[in-house]
Amino acid sequence: MRRAAKVDTIHALIRDLFKANGLEWEDTASVGKGFPDALVCYRGRLWLVEVKSGVKADKRKGATATAQFAFALRFPVCRVRSVEDAQDLIRIIKHQEDGRY
Repeated sequence: MRRAAKVDTIHALIRDLFKANGLEWEDTASVGKGFPDALVCYRGRLWLVEVKSGVKADKRKGATATAQFAFALRFPVCRVRSVEDAQDLIRIIKHQEDGRY
């Protein structure tokens, strides 16, 4: 039996920020096996988002960390470590879709 997936402490805050800015957010943290924490959609385009928080987040080892690394080698994954990172990514996504980048 699979245990409940752990989510980073800022996960809910980041999710709410994306939604408040008009982006769709589908939580995928429970998928496991290295799959990113969320699928974000804006104007028909998808982004894979991995939420990481805390000093230990980048130093994690084990099967999950290895699976996340392997997944990111095959598919582009946006890593968000803070509210500021999320705001930057939201700005990039919206501007890119508006033809400003």
